[in-house]
Amino acid sequence: MLVVCFAYNKNHKGDNIVGNKIQRTLTIYTKLRDHHYVNVPLLAETFHVHPRSIQRDLEDIRDFLNDQHQHLLYDHHTQNYYMSHQTMTDDQVTPTSVTYEMTHQLYQQLQHHYQTYVLKNDAHKMLVTFQMAPSEAIHFCFTYRHALRLVSPDTLFAQFTTELIQLQMIYMKGAL
Repeated sequence: MLVVCFAYNKNHKGDNIVGNKIQRTLTIYTKLRDHHYVNVPLLAETFHVHPRSIQRDLEDIRDFLNDQHQHLLYDHHTQNYYMSHQTMTDDQVTPTSVTYEMTHQLYQQLQHHYQTYVLKNDAHKMLVTFQMAPSEAIHFCFTYRHALRLVSPDTLFAQFTTELIQLQMIYMKGAL
């Protein structure tokens, strides 16, 4: 018998705390994958939370990155965190054919930066094949999560699903 437990807490404003943490963690992770530096006090101000909440989010991300053989680093001089990207370049040499279902607006933004082929175009969505590195394709899934859906290849879909599940598991371990 499989039992699924959902944590649902409300803060004083009536917002879903668990949902806020997940959104916050994914936003911070996306910034780090985009080669941005993140600063705890600035993030705390942006998300209207205590700096310790951001520290816990960064600890969850650090655990996830360690499982991926990547590292979250801290620059003491600037007091910023950043992600070491040396392992992300391994597969950038070999482009892969990746198919996404996406909005027309996102396609307009991306079409000039990648070799694309439109497979299907209807009133609401497009089915488009891109040539890109697998790590970049996974990155797209996190960055444009509201505007696209990974369709193929299955190996990349499995890799994305694994990364997402690992991120959620790390969050749930910290939430208990």
